[in-house]
Amino acid sequence: MASACGPATEEPLPERKEQSKALEGGCEFTDPTLTVEFTHITLQCNEPWVEPAVSAVSGCGEPLPIHRYNTGDDDLDGTSGDTDPDDYGPGPDTSVNGLYHVQYLAWDDNYNISGEIVYVTVVNCP
Repeated sequence: MASACGPATEEPLPERKEQSKALEGGCEFTDPTLTVEFTHITLQCNEPWVEPAVSAVSGCGEPLPIHRYNTGDDDLDGTSGDTDPDDYGPGPDTSVNGLYHVQYLAWDDNYNISGEIVYVTVVNCP
């Protein structure tokens, strides 16, 4: 049979290579589980900010790294976020009344993502 590109050929089609990975029971399509110890924290003026316990596992149950934003030391290198250029914020200022947002994210190799915001309220500052 002829085609628009010329006469038909009897050459075999090129072999297709496997491009997708084997599925493991569908868990690859499940969002990670992100667990945060506390999501609402109230601190008195000048009370130290201490991060809550945070953990994450993939939909397949594998541990995942936690990505921190505005914790005061997002990369856990010991340098405060107000002076460290690779941190995403100084964290809650416990010397000033207000509501501060601290965010945690976890994602897996399939780009499934889960996040949680911790609301930190600082009270009773002059």
